[in-house]
Amino acid sequence: MPSKLRSKWCRTPWLAVPLTPNSCAQANTEAARYKLAGLLYQNGVASQLDLLDAQRALFAARQTAVLSRLAQLQIQLTLCRAGWRLDRPRQPGC
Repeated sequence: MPSKLRSKWCRTPWLAVPLTPNSCAQANTEAARYKLAGLLYQNGVASQLDLLDAQRALFAARQTAVLSRLAQLQIQLTLCRAGWRLDRPRQPGC
């Protein structure tokens, strides 16, 4: 499960700026925690509250990663509107 989340939430080959490594790492860590909490719950070791808490933390980490990416895209758009080229800064045209 963490590998699927990593490929879905953290890999952006079509954009110039990747996700912030910290937000990506946090989302992957929370995905592993959620998976572990699910296994513990299935085996009767953890409560449903532990599972829901892990799920809430996973969603919060995903939201942080998405908001980080949004901020990066907004900065890129602002630079393009100002006439900067993202591949070679300080040259007009985007």
